[in-house]
Amino acid sequence: MTVCRNFLAIAERSDDKLLALEVLQRYPTREGLDLAASLLSNMDLQQQACWTIVAIGDHVANESPEQTEKALLQVLEVTTDSALKARAEETLTLARDGIRPKQEEEASPSPQVNP
Repeated sequence: MTVCRNFLAIAERSDDKLLALEVLQRYPTREGLDLAASLLSNMDLQQQACWTIVAIGDHVANESPEQTEKALLQVLEVTTDSALKARAEETLTLARDGIRPKQEEEASPSPQVNP
């Protein structure tokens, strides 16, 4: 991911940044999710960044549901592609399913241990 992050920092052409998004899809990580989300403001890359976020989200939703939810909500906010919206909503459901058990676990009282 360090190589992708550094490459994106120095890449000037959109075509080069699109190649980085392809790499991020092939090696899905939480850091890659953040890198893809950072490109949503670039209109030349926005759609591909959205697809990359959804693809990565499929893989990291269980381990990082809050981060995935945040990125997917950004996708839903910017995309007009109906197929992409449908995939993002499916992945968002997976992420939110991961958030609920965490919240329930945090809300439940700790078991009492009798000495």
